[in-house]
Amino acid sequence: MEISKKIIEIRKNSNMTQQQFAEHLFVTRQTISNW
Repeated sequence: MEISKKIIEIRKNSNMTQQQFAEHLFVTRQTISNW
């Protein structure tokens, strides 16, 4: 499974936005978007 699909799956299951997910991982929203 590609990392992007895994990230989307985790975000959806956790009801997190890209911004919230990025803050959780201590990266920027743009980084999450690029992944």
